[in-house]
Amino acid sequence: MRSQPPSPGSLLAAALSVDAASVDALYGLEPVFEPGSDPRQRPLTDWAKIECPHCWQSYEIAIDLTLGDQQLLEDCQHCCRGLAIFVAVVDDGRAMQVHTEKAFD
Repeated sequence: MRSQPPSPGSLLAAALSVDAASVDALYGLEPVFEPGSDPRQRPLTDWAKIECPHCWQSYEIAIDLTLGDQQLLEDCQHCCRGLAIFVAVVDDGRAMQVHTEKAFD
């Protein structure tokens, strides 16, 4: 006598009840490292609010904190005039100071 195949509902329930650590242990895998998921790890990127010295409009830009201190040349997202953006990364990337100036005067 043949046994009945498992129902699709029971297979789905069994698959959903397995967590990542159990699968890693079952197959002898190393845990997956997800960048940015460890709260002790410094952030990789952050957002900085800058103000255009030409039109005085504010907006946010993404800053890559892994590059350390930076000098960027960008166009304002509102008036399209040149900006010089100076970024000082402090506390190993956990904080930053941002300053903007007119790029070409």
